[in-house]
Amino acid sequence: QWERDFALLSPAIEVHPAYPERTSVLWTDVIGPDRIAVRIWERGVGETLGCGTGACAVAAAARLAGFSVDSRVEVVSRGGSLYVEWDGEGEIFLIGPARFVFKGEWPPTSKS
Repeated sequence: QWERDFALLSPAIEVHPAYPERTSVLWTDVIGPDRIAVRIWERGVGETLGCGTGACAVAAAARLAGFSVDSRVEVVSRGGSLYVEWDGEGEIFLIGPARFVFKGEWPPTSKS
């Protein structure tokens, strides 16, 4: 059910009139007090494997809603795990790997 809802609803939510500049959509499943699964639909792109900002938002929202009480939470996406540390008040820290996945130039250089 979750997979189907993600695929059907995410593109519709992205372009809903309530979001005139479109929006990204994150679907979460709290697996435990220190582990959260997330699927990410990024506006203008579609599904992405990971999002550091989204991982921080998911961890903070889970803590504020009482789903997570730990100051360190593992956020698991299709791209792997990120760890978010937050004491509930100050700065949020994101811990995890970074990978080079693309190189490009803008504007593109023309080859004659």
